[in-house]
Amino acid sequence: MGKEIALLELNLRKKSPRTRATYTWLSRMFLDFSAGDLSRARCLQFVEKMENEGYGNNSRRLAHYALAKLYKSIEVRFPLDGDDLTPLPSNPNTPYLSPEQIGRLIAFWSGEVGSYETSLLYLATIYGLRSLEMTDAGIGEKLVVYMAKKRGGMRPPREHLLPSNAAGFVSGYEHMSERTVLDKFHRICDLAGVNEPGYGAWHTIRRTLSTQLQLALTTKMLQLDDKARIPQSDVVTDIVTRFLRWEKRRGAMPSVYFHLPPGEIDQMCFGCHPFLRLWV
Repeated sequence: MGKEIALLELNLRKKSPRTRATYTWLSRMFLDFSAGDLSRARCLQFVEKMENEGYGNNSRRLAHYALAKLYKSIEVRFPLDGDDLTPLPSNPNTPYLSPEQIGRLIAFWSGEVGSYETSLLYLATIYGLRSLEMTDAGIGEKLVVYMAKKRGGMRPPREHLLPSNAAGFVSGYEHMSERTVLDKFHRICDLAGVNEPGYGAWHTIRRTLSTQLQLALTTKMLQLDDKARIPQSDVVTDIVTRFLRWEKRRGAMPSVYFHLPPGEIDQMCFGCHPFLRLWV
């Protein structure tokens, strides 16, 4: 098993730490289960075993991708194909916290100025930082976020403006591991008395921020010009896409040609941000 895992880790060297750890864990579990049998039947039995043990659709699909990478690393033809993938649910479950729940978190933790938890919650509710992005942010005159999505093995940086009241709320920030960042999410919710969804962690805030920003920006644009003929939904989507550091929408040329300075995008979002005004 050691040789196979070493080859896999070499093949995963450009992936994020989370992806490397997850793919390695799933591959170890499969190699232990297969006992040297790399046949198609054994692969399918492994996925069935995961289902019987209560792993969800996403985990079983992830196992498919991890095994494909393992087989490629050890130069063995992968016996499964796309038809063998566990189907996606017709209604993907994307848990989120309600705006009211996020308001309760802020009300509790905004009084804990200088704490590490307050810093994480501020970064999550203002910028929608992912857990990996929280591990090594740079905080000075601006916020530097090393994006979770890697390109060519690198995590490109993105600069954000910091609101005038940010300094105190991010003063407790430290560089910590992603495991610590995830554990702190549960602590933040527990102490504030907020019932979190079963999984999703910091993404439960990111999803709500995305939704509320789109609603607020759309309303603001309609107020500015109720007869506007520009495709407002596309413009709003592109602004929120840039603010939350997503990739440009593939195949959508208006998105590719959409160019606004990052600082201007930040100011537009700050002007109608659903949670910024709660940090007082």
